[in-house]
Formats: sequence, C-alpha cells, structure tokens
Amino acid sequence: MPPEASTTEGARSRNATGGASSAAAAQHRRGARPARPYHQPRHRTCGPGVGMVLAPAAAPTTPLVPPQKLRWIVEPRCPPDWSTQLERCEGGFFHSPLGLEFACPGGEPLFAELLSGNDEVVGVAAGVRWSCWLRRRPRHYYFPTLPALVGPALTDEVVADLPRALRSLGAAEVVFDSFDAKWEPTSVGPEAPPRQEYVVPLETPLSQVVGRLRRDHRRHVRDGDREGWTLGTLEGEDARTLLSDVLGAAARRAADRGDRFAVQIPAAAMRSPAPGLADAWGTRVFAAWDGNTPLAALVVGWANRRAYTLQSGSTAEGYRRSASVWLNWRVMSAFAEHGFRTCTLGGTSVAAARPEDPAHGLFLFKSGFGSQVVRCQGTRWTFSRTHLRVHHLARWALDRFRTAKA
Repeated sequence: MPPEASTTEGARSRNATGGASSAAAAQHRRGARPARPYHQPRHRTCGPGVGMVLAPAAAPTTPLVPPQKLRWIVEPRCPPDWSTQLERCEGGFFHSPLGLEFACPGGEPLFAELLSGNDEVVGVAAGVRWSCWLRRRPRHYYFPTLPALVGPALTDEVVADLPRALRSLGAAEVVFDSFDAKWEPTSVGPEAPPRQEYVVPLETPLSQVVGRLRRDHRRHVRDGDREGWTLGTLEGEDARTLLSDVLGAAARRAADRGDRFAVQIPAAAMRSPAPGLADAWGTRVFAAWDGNTPLAALVVGWANRRAYTLQSGSTAEGYRRSASVWLNWRVMSAFAEHGFRTCTLGGTSVAAARPEDPAHGLFLFKSGFGSQVVRCQGTRWTFSRTHLRVHHLARWALDRFRTAKA
C-alpha cells in the first residue's frame, strides 16, 4: 500500500507510497509512472559475473568479497530460510512476503538474493512485477524498499546490477521505493525528492524514551492512563469495521485541510488468527478503548524485530481526546517488551516540517515521540521509454475522454 497511507491524529503525509503503498503500486500495475518521480542513474558500472539465475537460497555466512564477484539470483517463491537472510542482511517488513502483500497486492512476487563468489548471501530484495495491456510479458517491476545489504555490497553499482538483470527478463521499468530503507542511493537527480521517516529506538529503557516525548505527548499519555483506557487487538471483520471507521474519519479531516486521500484497507491487515509478535514477520491491528468505546486504531507490520506503523486513525471522539498518542505509545511499549529494536512511525515529505504544509500536523505528531528523523530516497531505472510513453499517451487520451463525457 506501502503511497503514504498512514493517517494519524487527523494529519497525513503524501509520500509516493509511506504508511503503505498500494496506490502507488497500482499505478505501476497499470504501467503508469510512480506517484513520485524517480531518476535513472547516470552511472551503472556493473562488474562481471552479474546475472539472473534461478537457484535455491545459500547458507548464511559473513561475506568479504569484492563487488565484481557478486551476482543476483531471483526466485518467484520465498526461500525457506528468508527470515534468516533478513536478519543477517538487516532487512525489514517490506522485504517480507507479507510486506509485499501489504504494499503492492496483486503483483507477482519476486525474491532476490545477492550471492558472493562462493554462494554466500550478502543482500536481499523483494518486489513484484506486473504485465500490462501493451504486452502479456511482465514489464513493470516495483520494490517497496531498497535492497538490504551487508559487508562490501553497499554500493550503487551492485544494486544497479539487479535492474539490469531484470531487464534481461523484459523489464521496461524498475522502481525502488524507500520504506524503512537503511541506505540512500547517490546517483539520484533533483526530480526524485527525498522523504523522511521517524524511527523510535526501543532498546533504550522506556523510562528514558518517555522523557524524550514532547510535553503535550506526555500529557496525553498520562490522560489515557488516568482515564483507564485499554489496549486491544482486532482480527478479521472486526478489524475491517473499525479501520474503516477511523480511516474514514481521518480522510474527512484531511480533506478539510486540503490533504485529501483515499481509504484503502489491505486484506493483509485483517488476517485471522493474527500472527504472534514472536513470528518472523506479521501485521496486527491495535485499538485504544474507553470501556466499550473505540477511540483509535492502527496497523503495525514487523520483521526482524523492527516494527513499522502502516495505517492509523481516530474516531471523532478519539481525535478530540488525542487517543492516537496514547495508542502509539502503548503499542511501542508492547513491542519493546517483546525485544523489538525499533518502531518506525511511517514517513512524511521533507516539506511537512514547514508550518504551512498540509502534513505539518503529522510531522508534529511523529516527531513528538522523540523520533530519529531519517532521510529516505528511492530510485528508478527506465529501459523502454517508448513503452512508458505509450502508457502516458493512453492515460492522457482516457482523461480527455472522461472530461469530455462529464
């Protein structure tokens, strides 16, 4: 879903795909340009031995090899040791199968491993591909985040080898978004604006974390505790119903501020039974309650002991009482008790830091938890400009037809 679909305290960021990204991914599925522009790197110095191979996953060990001896292997099925590789390569939720289901539903999943000369895994990536009406063969590839890499593999040149390998399978474009990304490409032009995410470390004692909360946030946490609010989880239709209510209310408030967005609730958020927090990856719907009255709800995804807030919102009463502050704090506390290292509160555009920006309220909310502000940037490779130009012309013609018909 994986455009910024995260809504919190009536404010929302308009990233190119941040609490989650199905809207932007849907554009790729139709062969459209991404919601935010990407840049094709000017330099792609790819080393020898890079290629597209179908093979089983390799055993994990620490790599110490030159980049020119690395190669990407791509598989349509998730390797059985994927959780081990995510841990080893510092991957996160958007590298997991469930992250793909949440970020870009409907696409054909792909799992890529970067292997050294002796078949040791030194990087992982996960994405989807789609066919379009121009060609039956998949031409559009989308990755909700950048590859997770270890050792000497952290280079633009090595990562560029993956799109080049996908090109051999017929890719017209390969887009990497930047959700929960741990590094930033250097070969990016000004037409690919950065975004920023808000990361709360959970390994620090919570008594110290609460001291870093903004004063108003601390007050809202105390208010919820004093009034006896409770934290609960929801599954299936109960989760869908409450999320529809709170996200719908958040969308109406955002529209009043000129920051309109569509409500989308992925099926991945409502699995029943919901996975346990000890599982390798999963999603959970949490809710704040005052007795039997729901006040706020949020969806959190996780993998490799890193949590990521995907969607959140409040009822009208919960918004008035700032229930999302209490709910986020209690959810972060629960993840900390289960040994999680970080919780990322989604992202915003860089412009959200400016008071005049429509998403400034979301910036204040997320930064108010003492978050570390992390710059994130995606990138894009275009291999068939003619193919994409035909899509552009078709969309233009369709828009003109709809306008004339209206």
